[in-house]
Amino acid sequence: MNAPSSSAVSASVVQLPELARLEAFTVAGPARRFGREDKSEIPQLWSALVGVLPFEGQRPGWATYGVVWSADREEGTFAYMAGVEVEPGCALPKAFDKTRIPAATYVVFRITLDGSALHPQVKSAMATIWGELIPASGVTVADSPDFELYDGHFSPNQPGAVIDFYVPIEA
Repeated sequence: MNAPSSSAVSASVVQLPELARLEAFTVAGPARRFGREDKSEIPQLWSALVGVLPFEGQRPGWATYGVVWSADREEGTFAYMAGVEVEPGCALPKAFDKTRIPAATYVVFRITLDGSALHPQVKSAMATIWGELIPASGVTVADSPDFELYDGHFSPNQPGAVIDFYVPIEA
């Protein structure tokens, strides 16, 4: 059996059957605004995050979040944070920001990776989610942050690793 080539992108994406209702929570980590030209630099935020984990005020567990907000589809820009859940009001490591994720109902998409390079798989999965699955789902996306949830056992190069992508909807 041949291993997938680095140019092959075969992450699978499915919409989970149940909607998820989450209470508000706070995420902290390195963040910045990205555009079409520099979004390939997002992995640098993850390196900066991992370099300081764990820190005081971080909620127990190793789940991490890739949070997107303030997207301007016309300009192709968005704010992105690589973060962890924190206690409200905690002191943050240097160069960290925080954002509050409001209580919301979410449609959840499960991305199952094939073990090849992470960034191209996520990029392809997002194109499928935003270009095909959300329009076909009939939901109305809410003006609130969406996020990738990586569980505490996430290993990006492990075939079968899973990312759950939460998109807030108007309920």
